[in-house]
Amino acid sequence: MNRLPALFSFLFALNFVFGTSASFAQDADNIRVNQEGQMQILTTKSGSEIIGRITAIGDEEITFITDAGVLIIKVVQIKSVQAVPLSAFHGGVYWPPDYNISRHYFGPTGINLKEGTGYYQNIYLLFNGFSYGLTDRLTIGAGTFLLPGTVEDQPYFMTAKIGIGPTGKETFAVGALAFAAGGDSFGVLFGAATIGSGDRNLTLGIGYGYYNSDLAETPTVMVAFERRLSRRMKFISENYKLPGVDGALVSYGFRFFGEKLAIDLAFINFTPDPFWPGVPYVDFVFNF
Repeated sequence: MNRLPALFSFLFALNFVFGTSASFAQDADNIRVNQEGQMQILTTKSGSEIIGRITAIGDEEITFITDAGVLIIKVVQIKSVQAVPLSAFHGGVYWPPDYNISRHYFGPTGINLKEGTGYYQNIYLLFNGFSYGLTDRLTIGAGTFLLPGTVEDQPYFMTAKIGIGPTGKETFAVGALAFAAGGDSFGVLFGAATIGSGDRNLTLGIGYGYYNSDLAETPTVMVAFERRLSRRMKFISENYKLPGVDGALVSYGFRFFGEKLAIDLAFINFTPDPFWPGVPYVDFVFNF
């Protein structure tokens, strides 16, 4: 039976849900007096963004204090108000978060997507995948490849990741990544632990591959880390020790990201005989 059309139907359904969830989130009423240790980003319905603090709320207008002075803004002009920690400001400049912290390049972190958020990822223009946060602790995804051949020959995948334990600077998750192609199934059962924040973190992962009903006896080990370098860029290295293989697969490169779009540019290499600079890796990610 050809399951690929059903997969595409599933992806389009998720895309509809994503768009609907995003529009609901934008209309949420978050107008409240600022709390200690935070600043607020106020977005007006005309598209302007103002950084400051709400100090008073009236029936029809609010008092908003900025570095430039005091503003009186009518409530009907406000689209949204987002609270951000003071730690997100560097030299007085707001550094927006990287919304891609549930993954490195492709491998998972111990961090899940927030409920109602998701992303579309394209790798090498051939791989297409969606991921979506059903809850703060459950992320699901699906996708397929665009390879030469018939539609029936295209491999596809589904994945799920469940957050376990407490959340904070140490996050843990377990999950599965399952591929299907040509009547066979294969993939990996994994666990990941991430220590740190979205700006700087270290992930340790372990996974057992499987092929149909056969499970690998020796795990694959992943070590990955990220370090933010500027407002819109971070360094990422994602590395694997594969069972039965001398050396390791290593990668190193940069992520350039904005509010909605992220681009990963990296190189993949192999030890103990690397070649410079390595195999180019590129992906494009649209967040919603």
